[in-house]
Amino acid sequence: MGSKVISAIVAEFLNPISDGTKGRMLTDWQFINGKWYYFNEISDGTKGASMTNVWIGEYYVNTEGTDLIKKSYQIEDVPSERIIEDMLRTMQKEPDSIDYKSVFPKGVKVRNWVLTDEAILDIHFNGDYGGMKPEEEILLRAGVVQSLIQIRGVDYIDFFIEDEPLTDSV
Repeated sequence: MGSKVISAIVAEFLNPISDGTKGRMLTDWQFINGKWYYFNEISDGTKGASMTNVWIGEYYVNTEGTDLIKKSYQIEDVPSERIIEDMLRTMQKEPDSIDYKSVFPKGVKVRNWVLTDEAILDIHFNGDYGGMKPEEEILLRAGVVQSLIQIRGVDYIDFFIEDEPLTDSV
């Protein structure tokens, strides 16, 4: 009995596809049999373990405005769109802490967003985005990407100011 249980557990966490990585431990978000699963990526004795109600990082700016701070955010077993909506709403608010602040400078807001079937998240900011200092923009972009790219079904993020794609000014 024990070997059957162990075999079933091990098989669940190993890549079953013959693509040169068969048998490799699965980590991160995996789409298996029509459902998304998250397998622990951290080598803490539970690497590869299937996780539910997991905590991921939500990013804020330190009080000096020079670096990002990662705060825990609990992911529940709900659709990705609901997690995106909740994270964006939370990130735009000032936290109840004197140690860090929102990555969103005053006045900068998300107007709307769309998650495409190709796993591309289009985020449309209001016009105040264009008035940010360069260092504020870098921290905002980094914080938003690092927070939202962790969500299953989000592989890429496009930024827009109003309805115009954000392009580098270099």
